[in-house]
Amino acid sequence: MQKVADLHIHTIASDGSYRPEEAVKIAKKMKISAIAICDHDSVDGIEPALEAGKLYRVKVIPAVEMCYEEGPTGVHIVGYFIDWRNATLKEALREIQQGRFRRIRDIVDRLSEIGIEITLADVLAEAAEGSVLTRPHVARAMVKRGYVKSESEAFEKYLIYGRPAYVNRYQLPLGEIMRLIRNSGGVPVLAHPKYQDAIKFVPYLVELGLKGIEVYHPDHTPKEVARFKKIAKKYGLIEIGGSDAHGAERPIGTVTVPYEIVERLEKARPEMI
Repeated sequence: MQKVADLHIHTIASDGSYRPEEAVKIAKKMKISAIAICDHDSVDGIEPALEAGKLYRVKVIPAVEMCYEEGPTGVHIVGYFIDWRNATLKEALREIQQGRFRRIRDIVDRLSEIGIEITLADVLAEAAEGSVLTRPHVARAMVKRGYVKSESEAFEKYLIYGRPAYVNRYQLPLGEIMRLIRNSGGVPVLAHPKYQDAIKFVPYLVELGLKGIEVYHPDHTPKEVARFKKIAKKYGLIEIGGSDAHGAERPIGTVTVPYEIVERLEKARPEMI
């Protein structure tokens, strides 16, 4: 039986509903040989996942997902095989997390101005203790309060760029994000490129050291997969794939790639002085 990997999983450290050790246990049950823990702007889920990986004999790849936006366009970059203990990386993530908190507070204020009465406490109740606050937490609070029927409705009507409760994120320059990943021993990969016109950033990202592109994703159509495969070939990028798992609505293992992709990522790690 061919060994496979799911290279895109979120936990309660950001906007997922899986505990890190639970994600590993599920992977083991599904006969997935390797998973990547890719929380948004957080490395807090990595250590417990690594410990569980030893127990269940599942390879856990330490990773982080970081974002950069220019109005309606933007990119999500996943750094694979990062040194999650790197002091510079951890300090940068702390600053981003603080910026996320301020952003969520401002979003709640804007929602209140248009008659949607949810509180910061409502949002915090949707997040695990100590987790990074994200817009999905706001969306879940809106669903619970009955203002929308689904998280997607919350985003489409209120939370995305151009909608009444959208607030710009605190972010680092794209070049700095790429340097942070590379300087912490990580391999930078463009995640779910179908979104936010991310493809337009590829030439610049390649100049900055991009090593892979997420070709296989639950939201990618066959036509999009074919397009992203061509882009990967053109720029010599590793073809990544993963479930982008967050919980029951998007579970672990819906998309996997051959284990050899893990080996290619490891070989692409920068040499650390």
